[in-house]
Amino acid sequence: MVLLRKLFGNQLVEARLPSLESIYRFTSTAWENQADALSVEGVRYLLIGEAPPWSEGNEVVYFYNERCKPRSLMNAVRKAFFGEETHQKMEIKEVLQRLAKQGFLLIDSIPFAMDYSNGENRGKGAYADLVRFCASSYLLRQMESYGIRRNDHLKVAFSLKKNAEIIIDYFSDGFMIPGRERKIQVTEENIATNKANYPCGNKLREIYSL
Repeated sequence: MVLLRKLFGNQLVEARLPSLESIYRFTSTAWENQADALSVEGVRYLLIGEAPPWSEGNEVVYFYNERCKPRSLMNAVRKAFFGEETHQKMEIKEVLQRLAKQGFLLIDSIPFAMDYSNGENRGKGAYADLVRFCASSYLLRQMESYGIRRNDHLKVAFSLKKNAEIIIDYFSDGFMIPGRERKIQVTEENIATNKANYPCGNKLREIYSL
């Protein structure tokens, strides 16, 4: 929380602390349920995101919340896996079930749901410090937990350019997950965004060789 307070200020973080905790509990449970639904082969397609979005209302906004209206990330992922026409006809519950069967898993690099896109937050040194700290601890723990080490044909993509650039630089020699024989190598070619820096289904399809 120290780095989060450094980026957003003590007052805002303190005011949002109860919501941060409830959002974290919800997203952690939803993520674990999705990870448990993966096939026995484990993760084949890994997408590293930034963080769960900040949620203002009663419904937690999250990729793995099937009650949420699809956002840009979900639209890009389901377009990549199921095509332009098919993905719009599918309910989110069905999308998530089929993604799990195909070995897709989203892992956020930061567990704290805050407004990282507001203002110039992503350009601050405190943001880079937060990403590096969470990538070296939280992200690696999540990756170690659910079958990623079992698949030597793992394909990795990133959903946000600035976040990805920091992680790629931090793991410039690749990152090792206990139980895997080889390091996971990532470069800017793994960033799945368009020119407007939104998640791009076509780029994801290319990275994943779908």
